[in-house]
Amino acid sequence: HCLEIMFPKSWRLRTKDDFERVFRTGKPLFFGLVGCKIAKNSLGHLRIGFSLSKKHLAKATDRNRLRRVIMGACLLELSEASKLRSYDIVFFTLKKPLDRDFRPFARVVHSVVEYIGT
Repeated sequence: HCLEIMFPKSWRLRTKDDFERVFRTGKPLFFGLVGCKIAKNSLGHLRIGFSLSKKHLAKATDRNRLRRVIMGACLLELSEASKLRSYDIVFFTLKKPLDRDFRPFARVVHSVVEYIGT
């Protein structure tokens, strides 16, 4: 079960310019069905965005579930480590998942934190 807590608006990527900057300058990381781009920011706190394709996840409920799983994992990681400060991260889908169990995607966030910490 994932956390049902939403990030504050200041922790979310919201503008097209922000997404374009992260996609243009960010370092890509790939984790099978999900990938992300990571770019530093000058705000002093983490911001997260999602670009989940309808091609890979046709149902809005599936896209929202994956978003909630990843956000819940981010909140858990944030409570344990401050390594994520000053980064913008955009998560995106690479392939269509074989099933609708998105809990394994929470491990992706742990891998991102480990990468940032190195």
